[in-house]
Amino acid sequence: MSANTGNDVSVKQLISDIERDLLFHIILNMRHRKISVGEAQLLAQDFLTLLPSKDKEELLNKLNELGKIYLEANQVYVKYAGPYEEEKRQEVLKAMRDHIKKGEIEQALAVAKGGY
Repeated sequence: MSANTGNDVSVKQLISDIERDLLFHIILNMRHRKISVGEAQLLAQDFLTLLPSKDKEELLNKLNELGKIYLEANQVYVKYAGPYEEEKRQEVLKAMRDHIKKGEIEQALAVAKGGY
């Protein structure tokens, strides 16, 4: 399995998880009369326009924008944004460690500053 295929599976799983959580929030808010059936349909349609997304970052950025319009989308974004940021941070730390192990201090510093 290539890294890209693994990323595709990861993005598909994230989409599935987000869909499930968004549906949960929609149903919950409909039960509490915080959102109408029509608003729920609009939210679902707007969410579907976000797809497909090429990677997690693009998906979460789109969900963040949707969250500025819909409370339910914002609630889901908040749940997934933190873990994604931590995942990115761990990737940067790993890349830095790998460069340091090879004695490539300048490259490690470049990674720390945001370059690869």
